[in-house]
Amino acid sequence: MAPVDVALRTAAAVLTVGAVAVVAANPQFRADLAADARNPVASDALQREANGKTKGYAFLLKSDDSRYPGRWCGGTIRYTVDLTRADAVGMDRASELARWDRVLRNWARASNDYYRFDYAGERQLTTKDDGQLDLDSIEPGTIGITYVTGSEDVGDSRYGAAAVRGRTAGNGGLQVTSDAGVDGGSLVGDRGFVMIDAEDALALSADGMREALYQHESGHALGLGHVNASSSIMNGTLSDSRVTLEPGDIAGLRALTQMPCSD
Repeated sequence: MAPVDVALRTAAAVLTVGAVAVVAANPQFRADLAADARNPVASDALQREANGKTKGYAFLLKSDDSRYPGRWCGGTIRYTVDLTRADAVGMDRASELARWDRVLRNWARASNDYYRFDYAGERQLTTKDDGQLDLDSIEPGTIGITYVTGSEDVGDSRYGAAAVRGRTAGNGGLQVTSDAGVDGGSLVGDRGFVMIDAEDALALSADGMREALYQHESGHALGLGHVNASSSIMNGTLSDSRVTLEPGDIAGLRALTQMPCSD
């Protein structure tokens, strides 16, 4: 079936010494297949990613200074939800929280319980004056989930997000710290985030494409990138032909869990 006319955006934040760099995918979210071709001496992790793309997965965040891509160490990851904009557009908050619970349980099962997710309650997560998410308001070790709007006419400007303007229904990413304790260097998850355009999500079938949107964006918050595979939940466009995790999605997450990690 044809993709819905809504795109998915991903962003990744890398915490380095003295600076924060932000890397964003292009609006069509094609996997960057040229990246490895420009680096003929790829690290083990990048080679694994290049091989993985043929299996339906890719990693969101990598660095020439780190052998392993950005991901979380194993254990419990907390998550919070800001339902302010969901309430404003008339979503049922209990149903939304249950949906996030299902989505993250799916990822937990996909990881063979390497990751577990603990709901830490509602917590405000807003944008700054420039429309960028206020990452500092997310507690370390937590994925912050919030509903926003791409409309510039929104009454509450705290939820106006530049990342979901136009055809973009969601935005997800991962902030990492550099871990020199792993041989070759490693990027370890510190904070994750998901932004959902509340109006766009409301227009999607609640337990179909809306849940697929949430599954996709939370995959970015765990370190997965976009792929071209037409059946993958991590494909960069929404379609009613892909609403559940597929083998490539699961293989990608498990590849991350098998890499050495210390937090």
